[in-house]
Amino acid sequence: MGDLSIKEVSSVLGCSPDTVARYVSAGEFPSAYRIGVIGPWRIPREDVDKARDRWRGASKSNGSNTAAT
Repeated sequence: MGDLSIKEVSSVLGCSPDTVARYVSAGEFPSAYRIGVIGPWRIPREDVDKARDRWRGASKSNGSNTAAT
């Protein structure tokens, strides 16, 4: 498992890169980090998988089709 870029995460989750960036800012991926001071974000695959599983469980329990609200 490797670390993913925002664009790669958006592909995995089926949402826009802007949405992933908002998730990063909101702390949805607790182990996300930047390469350098202003470099691109990297998100561990494990964080992506955990978030996807968490959102799937939430959407099943409330009948929603959205990933997160």
